Amino acid sequence: MTLATVIAAHNDAALEGLTSKGLVRRAHRDFDAGHGSVVEKDRDAAKVLADGQTVNIDARGPAAATCTCPAAGICRHVLLAMLVLRTPADGEDEAPPGPTASEELCSLTETQLRKFAGADWDKAMTLFAAGEAAEITPEEQSLVVRFAELDVSITFIAGQGLRQAAYKGPKTRRRLLTTVAAVLVRQAAGVTTADVDEAAIAPRPQVSARFLDEARMTIQRAVAAVLPGRSEIAHDLLLDLAISTRVESLPRLSAELRGLARQAKLATSRDVSFEADVFLKGAARASALLEGLRVTADDIVLTGTIKRDYQPRGALKLWLLGAARWRSLVGARGVTAYGYAPDEHRWFSVSDGRAAGMDPGFSPANAYLGSLWGKGSMQELIGKSVNLAEPSAAADGSLSMRAGGKAATVGRNIAARSLVESPAASTDWAALRAELAKRMGRGLRRRAVPVPALIAPHGFRGFDFNDLEQVYEWEAIDDAGDSLVLSIPGEDHETAQRLKESGRRIKALLVEASLGPHGLRYRPITAVSDRRQAPEFVNVDFDRWSSRRALKAISRLSDLLKGAKKPAAARIDPLWTIVADTLDALVAKLGRSPTVDLERVRLRAESAGLVSLAAAVREMGVNDNVDSALKAAYIADEIETSLLFRQ
Repeated sequence: MTLATVIAAHNDAALEGLTSKGLVRRAHRDFDAGHGSVVEKDRDAAKVLADGQTVNIDARGPAAATCTCPAAGICRHVLLAMLVLRTPADGEDEAPPGPTASEELCSLTETQLRKFAGADWDKAMTLFAAGEAAEITPEEQSLVVRFAELDVSITFIAGQGLRQAAYKGPKTRRRLLTTVAAVLVRQAAGVTTADVDEAAIAPRPQVSARFLDEARMTIQRAVAAVLPGRSEIAHDLLLDLAISTRVESLPRLSAELRGLARQAKLATSRDVSFEADVFLKGAARASALLEGLRVTADDIVLTGTIKRDYQPRGALKLWLLGAARWRSLVGARGVTAYGYAPDEHRWFSVSDGRAAGMDPGFSPANAYLGSLWGKGSMQELIGKSVNLAEPSAAADGSLSMRAGGKAATVGRNIAARSLVESPAASTDWAALRAELAKRMGRGLRRRAVPVPALIAPHGFRGFDFNDLEQVYEWEAIDDAGDSLVLSIPGEDHETAQRLKESGRRIKALLVEASLGPHGLRYRPITAVSDRRQAPEFVNVDFDRWSSRRALKAISRLSDLLKGAKKPAAARIDPLWTIVADTLDALVAKLGRSPTVDLERVRLRAESAGLVSLAAAVREMGVNDNVDSALKAAYIADEIETSLLFRQ
């Protein structure tokens, strides 16, 4: 390649892949200020004066350029030189564009791909078959592939080949993920890879004891780095392990590790969102999961699944009661509809979603209005009884979007009174918490996804905005006067106001109950009210309330909170304080604080009857290592979670 061809291939996306967006932005400012000029240039090389420094570039590109400044790697002066050389001089023609990076990838033979991947080929095929979500973005001559859930990006630059692709991610996984990205690009262009289909049907590999031991040690190393404030290496350690667990077909563990990696990244940047106790509890859950896999490596609850296994089942009568919009931290999005089977006293769900970067035209709102089971949209079926003749369902109650061999039939509208008087509705919050504890499961078998519940409040009272968690909180009261606090996302001002205004008319609310870092949360999904003509089911994420009065504009947060009383303060269980103090002590001990008195913490736990926690704290005091701390943190987390269902 000539220098001109190389320069033309390095657009801004390529330069950002090699460095960072901020550094490229700085180079543009220097260029606009006229701080760069060509000293000499021929077909193969050029010398550029860049903001007082001399940069030499040849046909090998910016990665091999030299600069007189002391900075290592591609500095801002090299980037400035690239921008200067990208601008043709007077009388100079622009270099004709060569093949794009996508065209070059598609022209490779499978033998060439295999040679580049080397020993990582089989792992790359497994990761590809696992459906790792990626976003492919053409950028003129270059091409960017982003693995959002892994926080990894690969930029393929025209003329630079696989080895010179710009890579941002764990260094040990460069070749593996570059191979996967190349196969994804080829697949999107219609170029098949022979081994892909074989990998997709390959049996699950047996998880070795050695792998579990190494994973356990990696988590401990990450904890030992993050909590004392030396977290620079922890993010890469955890992300690298997350990729390994995905290759080993352990998606549940991979998800836990990705969450830990995000927390470690927050710790590295000293972000205020980082919470040391949340990180410690997450590491403890991941470590406990490893021990569970050591005992039962083929338990699908522990391994997790990449795709649900839908199996035909008998006919199902379903009351479709609401639909919720969802979006993951890494960009996956979709909509889930919830239904209750009155004959089976069981909840079911059906979802339509896309992973991060997949199908840019998809949106939850469009999916909500799209066809479901061939009998109308989710919007049209909410509030109706639907009869499925031959549905397919997964073990967790998820239903397939397909209706089966026979079409579904739609029955009558569900009357609000009938719904409130049915077993689906909860009027006793203590009984509801006990039911949720049973449905969510315990320990390593606890569900991570939200579960639906239908509540029929006696009334509503306190309403406020929680500054710490950035949510509106609305208090629902049961027949005995017990309080349940509903959480409405802080950005949903209209939803909060509508619910508050409609409180007197609401007969029931479909909510999503979920366990988060700050406890058990209930998010309103559907408001059910009685009207003269027919019951009204309003999905708060998608629908508009029918109202004679126009919604008043909300100019300030205080407008919404005007005249509202705060929800009553939750009762603090004394055991909660002991558990919270134990977690704080473990964090401080791992952070090498000299003032931690573990014996005092142990005695408090023992006197409160928390014998297993006291024993774990004693072990931590004797061994003073991360492994003991993680065991104690796991027990504390389990006790803390059990207390949530007692409040």
